Amino acid sequence: MSSTPAAVPVDGTRRTYFIEGDVANIDAITLAELASAVEIHNYITTDGFQNGGEQAPIADGRHGSSSDYELPGRETNSLMVQYTFNLNEPEDDKARLAMAKNTKGVIVEMLQVEEDEANAAGDWYEAYPVTCGKQNIVQTAANALDRILQKMFLRGRKAEFRQLAAA
Repeated sequence: MSSTPAAVPVDGTRRTYFIEGDVANIDAITLAELASAVEIHNYITTDGFQNGGEQAPIADGRHGSSSDYELPGRETNSLMVQYTFNLNEPEDDKARLAMAKNTKGVIVEMLQVEEDEANAAGDWYEAYPVTCGKQNIVQTAANALDRILQKMFLRGRKAEFRQLAAA
């Protein structure tokens, strides 16, 4: 008899950070590196972390076969971030200030960490080495917050399903 596997809700289990510059090893980001980061998760809107990716196929047709097959080809990853800003309060505007156009850094998204727990060695993350694109103010709408929509240009390989290192 099979049972339904446990699922983890997304709400309250994501944290996002911006580390200016580079990290020593994107596959083993340390707690110290994360501690130096700007916390941006409380600026990002509910639908504002828009990561995507795809993998192109390589056609594998053979002379001796009537079937065509495929091999995995080039991967493309993308990231758009939408977040709130407050021009009159620098303490409430850290995301906009940290991710100014052309700033290089690493965006780290922690996975399945409860919002009231501290980050710890072994916690899971994904990381994106980026150059921040232009900050575009989202058009006004009734009953909405002021927001910025910003493309992040990936400048290196995305680290997928990695765990924080202790040191």
